[in-house]
Amino acid sequence: MSPKGEPGPGPVGLEVAAIIRERAGRLDVKQADIAQATGLNKTRVSRVCRGTYVSTVDELALIARALEMDAGRVLDDAIKVAAQHATISGGGGDFGDS
Repeated sequence: MSPKGEPGPGPVGLEVAAIIRERAGRLDVKQADIAQATGLNKTRVSRVCRGTYVSTVDELALIARALEMDAGRVLDDAIKVAAQHATISGGGGDFGDS
């Protein structure tokens, strides 16, 4: 839980954050640029990028569009990576299609 009592991101949310950070870095896009392009406040964008906030589907779509990505692909890739990590660590989480 976050200090405000919100649930923190799970494995998929953390992978989404990693994908967003990697893409922003590759494009040399700053969090302030993402905030301006999406209309989200800088704090929210920062928390999404750090993986400390679970973004809504709408927020993910806005951020993905700002970074010239497909939100569905971001989520699909994050699910696949999280499932691989769960399998490697023996977590056995159900993160995708069986």
